[in-house]
Amino acid sequence: MAADQVPQLKRVDKSLTRLAVPGRRVGRFAPDGYTARPLMAVPKRKTSKSRRDKRRAQHGISAPRLSLCPNCHQPTRPHQMCPTCKTYRGREIEPLRPLGS
Repeated sequence: MAADQVPQLKRVDKSLTRLAVPGRRVGRFAPDGYTARPLMAVPKRKTSKSRRDKRRAQHGISAPRLSLCPNCHQPTRPHQMCPTCKTYRGREIEPLRPLGS
């Protein structure tokens, strides 16, 4: 080789150099004693009963809101037809007929 020629170095693929480590298996399964990163989000600590219950305190079911029907003065759900006198906003409403008839 002449003094003015520089030898060409081979380029090494860095992803393949990790695979050549002795004792390391290739694929999905990790070797013994090695814990791989989890595939999904996993909490670092157990959620205490107090913290869990404080979060669930917002999930309570409230009683349905009721208003009085202006026609018969019975309690009805707001924006719904009155179940006793079958009126809504001062108009009489026909009940729905079954599809078969």
